[in-house]
Amino acid sequence: MHAPNFSDEIADLARRAGFALTPEDESGAALFWSDPGGEIRFYVRGSADIGFTLTRAVRKSHELFELFTTSISVLERHLTAMFLGSIRYDKHWQHIVVPLAPRDLAGGCRLSDEDAEGYRDLYAPSGELLARAHGGLVGVGTLVELSHLLQQSVLSLESIYAHPDSRSLIDE
Repeated sequence: MHAPNFSDEIADLARRAGFALTPEDESGAALFWSDPGGEIRFYVRGSADIGFTLTRAVRKSHELFELFTTSISVLERHLTAMFLGSIRYDKHWQHIVVPLAPRDLAGGCRLSDEDAEGYRDLYAPSGELLARAHGGLVGVGTLVELSHLLQQSVLSLESIYAHPDSRSLIDE
């Protein structure tokens, strides 16, 4: 695996959220790191023909798996919400609420059952694999949230997250 190429938009958004981007570190990963200090690090490895793996490390801890996506656009949508959420947090604005239960999947997406290794997959209505996460509550919530993020344009997400009174990612 090798480091993917991210869009200028996601690199700029990361910067606004307090993260720097190292396009390729010594391990071959793209690295988003909290600036200054690198206390929080997100590593991305992969390619368009394999998919992309996102791991996270805090302080001196080892990398832990967060998410696998089959395309850079799906991964960037996840990172967009993550960085926009960080900006909201820094401004002391309320967290954006997103349904996280499997019954709340958006746009005809579906979740697989948990496999023998404890992972679940998110599928598009067409049956195409979009992403994979651990099958526990956090992983399922990540996949359900991702199904909602994929229903919004990046501009729409930025508009929702940029408004201090926004409370939910979806219309209620």
